[in-house]
Amino acid sequence: MKTIGVQGSMGAGFAIDMTCGNHQVFIDQPRSALGTDTGPSPLELVLAALGGCFGTIGRFVAHQRKIVLRGMRFEIEADYDPAGLLGRDDSVRPGFEEVRLRVEIDADL
Repeated sequence: MKTIGVQGSMGAGFAIDMTCGNHQVFIDQPRSALGTDTGPSPLELVLAALGGCFGTIGRFVAHQRKIVLRGMRFEIEADYDPAGLLGRDDSVRPGFEEVRLRVEIDADL
């Protein structure tokens, strides 16, 4: 079993400053949502992390199966209702309703 962790603190407005190992990640909201747009939104960062997981696992599997993987491209989209996420409507579940992932793989399969 292995444990990893990150640390963070609130910045100005909606900004969040996270430390992930030796890396700084700035999370914010776009200007249209009262942020300063100094980094991706939390929802965008979740989708980016999902892409990172798929890419990493894809590399591991290709290596294990001796597949020459020349490249991968990801498009990830997710639908959510802001009324639920912002607590404006208790009948709406907060979070993503659907996540769609499209992957282009450049390999001899």
